[in-house]
Amino acid sequence: MSLSSEETRNISEILVELYGDDFRSRVPTEQTAERLEFLFEEIKKCNKKIETLFRSLPCGVYARGWFKRCSNSIGKIVRENRKEFQLCSQIRTWQLRTIIAESCR
Repeated sequence: MSLSSEETRNISEILVELYGDDFRSRVPTEQTAERLEFLFEEIKKCNKKIETLFRSLPCGVYARGWFKRCSNSIGKIVRENRKEFQLCSQIRTWQLRTIIAESCR
């Protein structure tokens, strides 16, 4: 299954928020969504406030594929709560950068 154009756009914006302009030209794939889902699951573990933010998502049913369904809301949370994400997620985000980059086209 491939990403819809909306999912592609949302995930692209998330990649740029997390990793900067180097990711602007990358095109996310289904594998990118899966790897970002794993990343955000790891991020949730490291900070209760972030976990609370995720629980507030209207699409927050955590069945496989939740990341794609929530990509628009997650992008907004990341932008609005950047400082909370920075402290907690910086290490995991950079640890997974290479495998996420390799999953893009």
